[in-house]
Amino acid sequence: MAMARRKDVLHCSFCSKSSDRIKQLISGPGCYICNECIAACNRILKTAARHHHPDLGSYGEMGTEQLLGALRGGEKMLEAVRGALQVKVEILRERAVSWADIGSALGISRQAAWERFS
Repeated sequence: MAMARRKDVLHCSFCSKSSDRIKQLISGPGCYICNECIAACNRILKTAARHHHPDLGSYGEMGTEQLLGALRGGEKMLEAVRGALQVKVEILRERAVSWADIGSALGISRQAAWERFS
């Protein structure tokens, strides 16, 4: 189950660090991002620029080494997003929100939500 959280402390939506553990937290529409996650994003963008990825949607045009190099950054971002999603679901469950409502919000079944997040 999720760790208890103080309601007056904000958390980064990506890494879940509390605002008292980081230098800066920036608010977005329904989310927050910390200076450390922004720095990670900047490193990813610099790497992408060095590999000349003007259109990240054109993966078929990228060389094998470029695609392999892009995997690590993508995996790190995916893990950060998964962690943030897990925390949100745990908070909703602590609030007694049903698996059916959580599944509906995610566009999946109640059973799939339960299997993925419980």
